[in-house]
Amino acid sequence: MRIPFIIDDIIIALSGSIRTTESKFSPENILDNYFQFRAIQLKSAYTKTSRIVPQWTQRLIPEYDAELQDEKNIIKFKIPKIIELDAFVLGFLYIGSVDCLKQYRLFRSRAEYATYRQHRVQRESKIPVVIYSDEILEIHNTQLSKIDLMLDSVFERPTDLPTYNTESSEFPIDDANHLIVKQLVVESLLGQSNKRPTLKQNNVQQ
Repeated sequence: MRIPFIIDDIIIALSGSIRTTESKFSPENILDNYFQFRAIQLKSAYTKTSRIVPQWTQRLIPEYDAELQDEKNIIKFKIPKIIELDAFVLGFLYIGSVDCLKQYRLFRSRAEYATYRQHRVQRESKIPVVIYSDEILEIHNTQLSKIDLMLDSVFERPTDLPTYNTESSEFPIDDANHLIVKQLVVESLLGQSNKRPTLKQNNVQQ
C-alpha cells in the first residue's frame, strides 16, 4: 500500500468532506494524523505480541557526516526519529553492517553502556556498540574512522527517509493495523470538523 492509496482511502471514509488543500482535511493534515496514530497503534500492537512486524520497518543506510564527529573512537550518525515501542524497546529490528553479517549491540544510554562494560566477560568484546538518543546514533567500541551501518527500523515519519518516494514507495504498515489507524484518523478529523465554528455562528458572535 502506498501513500496515495492511504489518503484516498481516508477521504472516502470521510464521505467527501475534503475538497481543498486549505481544508482541515487536506492531504497534508490527513498524513500528519496518520503518522501520529500509526505510532500509537504500533505501540499497542507491539505490547500485545512483543514482536516487531517486518512490514512496519524501513531500511536506512545513514550518511556519514564529518561535522558530527567530535569524540575519539565514537562515530555519530543523524537519523530520523525512531518509535519507542515501550519503556524498554526501541523500534530497531536490525542494527549492523550493510552485508547483514555483523549485528551491533544496542543501548539506550551511556550509563547503561558503562554498566555493561564493568562486566568482566564483556569488557573485551569487539562488537560495535550503538547508543541511540534524540535522533543521534553513536557507534562505540570501534577504532575505525568510519563504519558501515544499516538500520531496519520503525521510523516515526516514514517520509523522512531520503530514499522514500511518496508516490511509489510501499508504506510501512500491515493491512490489519492500517484499518485501525484509518478509523482513528477519520474519527479525529471528523471530531476536529465538528468543533469548528460555522459561518452562521461567527456572524451571531459578531
